[in-house]
Amino acid sequence: MAAAALLGRGAAGRRGAARTWARATQARAGAGGEGEGAGAGAGAGAGAPARLGFGFSGGGLLLPYLAGVAAELSGPGCAGAGAGERPPPLGPEAPLAGSSAGALTAMALAAGVPMAHALELSVQMAQGLRPGLLGAFGMKDPLRDLLEELLPPDIHHRASGRVHVGVVWLDGPGYRWELVNDFSSRSDVMEALLTSCHVPFWFDGGNLSTRFRGRAAIDGGLSPNFMPAPPGSERAVRVTCIPNFPGADIAPGVFTPAGFSVSQAVQFALTKQSADTMRALYAQGGSDAAEWRRRFYDPQLGDGGSLGGAGAAEAAPP
Repeated sequence: MAAAALLGRGAAGRRGAARTWARATQARAGAGGEGEGAGAGAGAGAGAPARLGFGFSGGGLLLPYLAGVAAELSGPGCAGAGAGERPPPLGPEAPLAGSSAGALTAMALAAGVPMAHALELSVQMAQGLRPGLLGAFGMKDPLRDLLEELLPPDIHHRASGRVHVGVVWLDGPGYRWELVNDFSSRSDVMEALLTSCHVPFWFDGGNLSTRFRGRAAIDGGLSPNFMPAPPGSERAVRVTCIPNFPGADIAPGVFTPAGFSVSQAVQFALTKQSADTMRALYAQGGSDAAEWRRRFYDPQLGDGGSLGGAGAAEAAPP
């Protein structure tokens, strides 16, 4: 069954804590989702290969969609979608950025974790949650256990300089968003990821913020930089699981009907999903990425490929 149909079941009545995140996400959608690091233009000289970077948005328990996209973009591709001997768009050195669920996706890529394996572990974790909105309330410890199983001992070496994790600092009169890309240890990587996922009051069961490197911080997706462009890339391919999000290259609704709204997506992101729904989201992400790859990626230009499409953005300088 398609992800949209599965997600539609039981959508009525999921409210409460999701409303705050929904309003913030809808506001970003209305503003075009633009923020620091976004821009227009080719990003490279005429005819020159562009170095592609990949930015993944937050998404909570809609993460399987992002994982499906990552699997397709980093794999050999399907017939008619960049298959055969052609290099994949997302190569082993491609700059990566993400916030919240997007940070988890980017780090799994750097770790060399097969996305299908990450999906099944995520399914197992989700099935341990209670049904309903509060079922995913306080999921920090289950996610920590998942990261303990997935991340290799040298992940801090693999990730430093390549993976950029979005966090929002709260230790001033306002708040400040930052991409963290230097990691001192495996534990430091884990704490960065858990911080990037810290939806206030929800993620750890009641606290507004968490502590990271001695400072108060929250979910990196709670900023205008919902789909961060990784420094070091000439063109950013932006990916989100929020349908029809402005500026996204790959998202539900860009190539096929999404079947659910922005507000529904945010509710689903904070709610336990069935194993069938999570696997359907993964398949949908892979299908959408394959269509983007077929339409816009031209590996004949070189290692960076070429990028068209409405969401193409020039990355911010390092």
